[in-house]
Amino acid sequence: MSRERFATWAEQAQRDWLDTDGRPLSEVSSPLYPSDTVEVACPYSGGRKGRPMNETAQLQVRAHAEAGLATLSVAVGPEPRVADVFAAATRVVAAPLFLQRPVPAASSALYKTTAGFLQLVTALLLASPDLAGTPARDLPGPDSLQNVLERGRWLIGQRQVCAGSPGEIALAWEVLCGRRRVEGSALPLAPAAWAPQATALVLALTLRAHERLLRAEREGLAGFGTAEPQVEAWPLGARLWYRRPAPWLVAATANPDASAEQVRRCFAGTEGVLEALLAAGTTSHAEDERAFWAAAKGLPV
Repeated sequence: MSRERFATWAEQAQRDWLDTDGRPLSEVSSPLYPSDTVEVACPYSGGRKGRPMNETAQLQVRAHAEAGLATLSVAVGPEPRVADVFAAATRVVAAPLFLQRPVPAASSALYKTTAGFLQLVTALLLASPDLAGTPARDLPGPDSLQNVLERGRWLIGQRQVCAGSPGEIALAWEVLCGRRRVEGSALPLAPAAWAPQATALVLALTLRAHERLLRAEREGLAGFGTAEPQVEAWPLGARLWYRRPAPWLVAATANPDASAEQVRRCFAGTEGVLEALLAAGTTSHAEDERAFWAAAKGLPV
């Protein structure tokens, strides 16, 4: 396991990496967001209508849509469970860590397509104890999904709305759920064992910090609650909780009752590295970070 690669994934530093079109993976969330990006008023109905939408990124995604959908089909495999959808989404979103830089535009486009689905599936799994082993075909269909996305304002960001049309979102969801297969050559993916386990470790560490902060445990968090918190000096879990650098971390911490133990729900079976972290008898943010890095040594890459 490359500690550097895992550290990049933990803090989501790859979100500012550029692709071969000169665009950062995280688009408007990155300080490298191109000034010549074309933004238009969203034409779709619902809460998105009329809000700023990134047309340049939309065109990039559409240019590589066929390869992206074929890759999702390969990633989830035949007859996927919901846990397989989580694993497939993590493999797509973590793929840039295993690719050359600048990131190929097709992989960048699929990253942008899938990041929101990873956020949604993470939220569903953390909230539902028995969902991981459920056949993905049993997840809500496109119409119900659109209602969920609309009610939860999942498609509305702080500065822009999702640029995917209702039809494009529905098709990608059907592929992820295994109800639709798309043939074609798949784009490179992150390793099947590494990506979901690495993601689970980061989720668990962040939610352990979440639990401690709800109990007002602030040891080692210099300046917490002040106008100038010394975040860079904080243990990693608290830094991730404070910054929430990935959409799936935002989803994980949205519920004040969320706990690190609930990350087990992201899998249909027991995962060794996750169990190593959860079983550690830690009593502080700093001890959580030490246990996190010790558990990470067991990652398969």
